[in-house]
Amino acid sequence: MNWDKNEVPEDTDDVVFDGLVAATVSVPAVINVKSITINTASGTNAQVLTLGGGFTITTNFILNVTNSSIDFGANTVNVRGNFSETAGTLTEGTSTVIFDGSGAQTVSATTLNNVTISKSAGTLASSGILVIAGTLTMSSGTWDPGSFNHQINSPWDDTGITFTPIAGTITLTSVNPNIKREGVKKERFQRPARHKLSLIHISEPTRPLYISYAVFCLK
Repeated sequence: MNWDKNEVPEDTDDVVFDGLVAATVSVPAVINVKSITINTASGTNAQVLTLGGGFTITTNFILNVTNSSIDFGANTVNVRGNFSETAGTLTEGTSTVIFDGSGAQTVSATTLNNVTISKSAGTLASSGILVIAGTLTMSSGTWDPGSFNHQINSPWDDTGITFTPIAGTITLTSVNPNIKREGVKKERFQRPARHKLSLIHISEPTRPLYISYAVFCLK
């Protein structure tokens, strides 16, 4: 790996855990790095990374190895590039992941705790199922959810972003989910004829709520 000599990486460093040696790293403070890659293509040793402070990742996060893990703990992780988890174990803890890049970003299938979309420009595009165990906050930017069945354990309020569904399903898994979509977003709930909805509020205490965009977003 290139995290050695007891030196903390900086915001211009690409941090690579390559599996050539067994690595167990605890990060006690908030640090900024260019990218983090946990991928043992070069070796077979387990890589374990535990955050004791937050991370700001200015480009990409990659977790792609079955015998390695990263624990986000109770920290804030800012990701300004792509987020890719294809193998290994990501423990979300009570963390918050903020997608705040100013350009195009992608997020793979993953399970996270709290997620915030706060982009000044560009689109966050889902390339797999996103499971949010905590709260989804949509502050600014554009989210393209793709054609996946995303599961979100919080109310839904997309009035701060541009939400561009084409197909797929959002499942709200909280006990009393609320949906708020209003103002300039109301056209996404139009039916082909004359029925226009500017606000949908659905509460169901006994079972998850399923929103099928094949039903609500006919264009």
